[in-house]
Amino acid sequence: MKILKTLWQLAFSYLDAIRVRNKSLDIRYQHAQHWSNKILKSLGYQLEVINLVELSDPMYLVCNHQSTFDPVMVVASYPYNLTFVSKEENKKIPIISKWANNLELIYFNRKTREGNISMLRQATQKLKNNHSVLIFPEGTRSKSKVLGTLKPGALQPAKLAKQPICVVTLINSYEFNKKNSSNKTLKIVYGPIIEASIFKEKSYEEVIQMITSIMQNNLDIYQS
Repeated sequence: MKILKTLWQLAFSYLDAIRVRNKSLDIRYQHAQHWSNKILKSLGYQLEVINLVELSDPMYLVCNHQSTFDPVMVVASYPYNLTFVSKEENKKIPIISKWANNLELIYFNRKTREGNISMLRQATQKLKNNHSVLIFPEGTRSKSKVLGTLKPGALQPAKLAKQPICVVTLINSYEFNKKNSSNKTLKIVYGPIIEASIFKEKSYEEVIQMITSIMQNNLDIYQS
């Protein structure tokens, strides 16, 4: 019954995405957030939001990547409009692509240098236009609680746009990838915040190492 209910919600969310596609970004995001929370609930998951800082807008959200549903967790909990970086292949998924268009996603071809450069430029421009942007610098899902290698180049938009970085840590998200998950408590940790001025003193490599340490610490503390 739970799966059936979720399928119905996905179908209705798709129709709603079409209905609001010409509305303001504020309204489109509110609707995406509504459906993200409903789908999480219908799957039996409880999302615990841990704010270590006061969130603001715009921010460059740098997040670990454990599962397919990671963007759903962020959209469900982040209070401001945001867009995020997604691989080009996701354009082929009907419901995801419809909401992706509504949230003005930045698609990129991760296999080419040109695709990566274009993505970084678009993310920078979004931040300069005062829109929050979410990126997963691991580049691929870990499908586990083990943190992968974060790519330093992913931090370029924050430096170029002079916008703060908010470290986002997802806890237990990889449970989505399990067929029979017993842990239904998901957590998302916002913070700390790293100001863009840090790049005056530290390199991308040094800052990404800081972020890696922060994420690992959050995983160690909040992982159940």
